[in-house]
Amino acid sequence: MKLVSATASPSKDPVFTDAKNSAGKARFPAKILKKYMDSFEELISAADAPVDAQDIIDEFPEVKPSTVTNHLKTYIDVRRETIEKGMITGIYPGPETIISMAERAVGKVTENTLSRFNEKCKELIDTITFPRHQRFVHHGIEKYVDRDTGKVIASQSALVDFCYKKYRPFVSESANSMMSLAGSINERILIRALENGGLKLGQHVVKTGTNSEADLLIKDPTGTNALHCELKSYAARERLLRGLQDIGSSRKIGVGFFQDATEFNPRRTQTLLGASPWAIYLPDTTFNSLDPKSKSQKTSKQDSLYRPLSRFVSDMIHYNQHGSLPAF
Repeated sequence: MKLVSATASPSKDPVFTDAKNSAGKARFPAKILKKYMDSFEELISAADAPVDAQDIIDEFPEVKPSTVTNHLKTYIDVRRETIEKGMITGIYPGPETIISMAERAVGKVTENTLSRFNEKCKELIDTITFPRHQRFVHHGIEKYVDRDTGKVIASQSALVDFCYKKYRPFVSESANSMMSLAGSINERILIRALENGGLKLGQHVVKTGTNSEADLLIKDPTGTNALHCELKSYAARERLLRGLQDIGSSRKIGVGFFQDATEFNPRRTQTLLGASPWAIYLPDTTFNSLDPKSKSQKTSKQDSLYRPLSRFVSDMIHYNQHGSLPAF
């Protein structure tokens, strides 16, 4: 799609660098930032169809794509309706923006709405992702489409060549971007639910660094024996087991929005028990779909290994107050 060029073109002033502040965000004067915002506004309002982020980036050939992308994300943070209404596609807002959009639709995230909240965030990400795939496939097979009937007329080898050599790498790259974003969003969802439950980030809940054991620490009453929480997104695979094994403390749990109950079959459950976690929290639907033999497995404390995610916040509050998990 051809966009109408913006009248406010970016300056060539040396201030246009990729310098970052301590938060890792681009540092630009307000006047320069406004030029970008005005340009985005004009480009989007002039378009007669959803605008792909790449089309916007292409309108600034003298500026690094990463710089335009950073400014575009800032624009989206302010004008969230551009994502909600599908006006911009192909770019992911920051995790906090996605969560704020989900809050408007679902309400405050609590332990009872954790799974529903997560599903809403995923739905929002899908609305951004699908048009980008649609666009890629459209341009990739355009030469094979009959203009009169709209049907694809191509040899099997041509379609296989497109799917394997072009679309497969595109899907892989897109999936990597989504997984990174999903991990950040899911971590923030759990933290937000803990905060809404009364625990304070930095005091009762500590977010660890990238090289630390576990992802979150829940402090006990003494502040000396933290519960180590290993967070995963939708698939456990080997990552959950490795994460639990890498935690040196005996006080550890696994938490995730795991979708496949068969990942926690009886044999796999025995392997997970070998890492000695106190509990593994699963979405209630996944928990309810567990093999009865898996669900009956006990930890060294004689509690059930698996617990529904709807207990997570209450259990963490209990740990913060008593230094132990309630019996289950």
